[in-house]
Amino acid sequence: MMDNDALTKKYFGKEEKYFGITSNYPEEIIVSDNHLSGRNRAIGSLFVQDDFSLTGNLNLTMGLRYDHYNDLENMVTPRLAMVYRLKDHHIFKAQYAEGFKSSTYIVDIFKPEDEYINDEEHERIRTIELGYIYKGIDTDARITLFHSKINDLVSPFYDKTKTDFSEGFNRAFVNISIEEAETWGFELEFEKRLNRSFRVNGNLSYVKTKYLGDENYQNSRLIYVEKKKGPDGEDMFGAADWLANFDIIYRLVEDVALAVHYRYVGKRHRIYKDSERESLNAYQTVDLTLNIYNLFHEGLTLRMGLKNVFDDDVAYPSMHKYLYENDFPRAGREWWVQWNYEF
Repeated sequence: MMDNDALTKKYFGKEEKYFGITSNYPEEIIVSDNHLSGRNRAIGSLFVQDDFSLTGNLNLTMGLRYDHYNDLENMVTPRLAMVYRLKDHHIFKAQYAEGFKSSTYIVDIFKPEDEYINDEEHERIRTIELGYIYKGIDTDARITLFHSKINDLVSPFYDKTKTDFSEGFNRAFVNISIEEAETWGFELEFEKRLNRSFRVNGNLSYVKTKYLGDENYQNSRLIYVEKKKGPDGEDMFGAADWLANFDIIYRLVEDVALAVHYRYVGKRHRIYKDSERESLNAYQTVDLTLNIYNLFHEGLTLRMGLKNVFDDDVAYPSMHKYLYENDFPRAGREWWVQWNYEF
């Protein structure tokens, strides 16, 4: 245990000073500037997949992936999908798939000294999707319904014994494994080709995210309980319920195209217990892009554009107001130019 009026912590070769704060973190994590020294990870993967035509209108796809880690548990993740073509223009899809994200070394640094997190486990997601697709001569549209369960989700929370935040920000934020979380929602997509030179497309999605837990959650010392339950019904930090994109692409001449992109991101949820701040405001941006193909030479492309044309305020949410009260602002209006040559 370390208790200093002016405590200097060093990791990744950087120093950070906290005043009047008590830390219960292991000394080797606090003072070491080469925490990753000597660590290595070897990964080997094998993926097999096959498609079966059960009838003239019904196809089945089966896949299996195996991943071997020298320092983590090995993973086997399946995929099963069915596609039914009712008619030429109407297609129905159903899919079950699993995926995972392996634990990173940085998780070791921002975790409690108590074994609240299992370094040998992966974040694992299981998803079911149902979809309908319409394919017309000049119009495509689709709707997708989805539901996902996530296990051992590594998420930031804070330990109430580290600090009350009134004296400043300590490393009270830690990564812990939430036993279970879920997401569900829908996505609408469309594309309309008005003529050879003009087309529009867009999508609209709604997703509801929440941690799954029980009533004992709030009684724990850490925002956590022994069974690794999260705050029952609380929204996931940083998630937005609504997202939308809309594009207009117009080909001025054969090798010159102008694109307008509109993006909407709804309100984003705060981290649990950050009840003093309202959800981070929604934002919308408009981008312009000009593409000139085969400029002076075949394969040479010039792209230029303007991001955030109307200079709207865009910010990413910070975990807590004592970490950064005004969130993390992003750049406003930006010009950019890109040259690209393909050969």
